[in-house]
Amino acid sequence: MTTYRIFCMDGLEIIESADVDADDDREALSLLALRAEVADCELWDGDRLVATIKRGENPMWMAAASKRPAN
Repeated sequence: MTTYRIFCMDGLEIIESADVDADDDREALSLLALRAEVADCELWDGDRLVATIKRGENPMWMAAASKRPAN
């Protein structure tokens, strides 16, 4: 299991951050979708940017395209 970090932003200012534990990128994006964010967000795995999700986008679209295998 990996701990991912979510950063939600208003422009360049981080307005919220949270940790999410998931087995892979797809699961982390799925969990982000459940949060129903109203701001632009970034999903990070350590120093690797997994995805940038604009306000109103569905992270599940990115989860379907994610090819990183489960650990």
